[in-house]
Amino acid sequence: FDRGSANPSIGLSISSDGGDSWPDYRGEVVAPAQGHVFAVAPSVAKVGRTWVMVYEESNVAQVWWAESNDGLRWNVRGALIPHGRSGSWDAHSSGTPGIFVDRVVRIS
Repeated sequence: FDRGSANPSIGLSISSDGGDSWPDYRGEVVAPAQGHVFAVAPSVAKVGRTWVMVYEESNVAQVWWAESNDGLRWNVRGALIPHGRSGSWDAHSSGTPGIFVDRVVRIS
């Protein structure tokens, strides 16, 4: 979602035809944090009754996360994977995240 500024954010559109079109545009649901340049590249999954989103945030990529009860209104929780110490593999960037939900099924 580009608000016409240099600070892209995450928007929501809803499809009622299996993803062929996305006419129900709801607007911005997650904006960049104060002093950050962007919030982009969301990945969303429903875990139980809660929607979970991971996304890329900041001037230099970091993985942040948010939760929602309805998938429409999101509560930003903050950095999930902040930058590491100087010299570490993630000292400069950790971004473009994805979600994998692993479920255990018990057979009795």
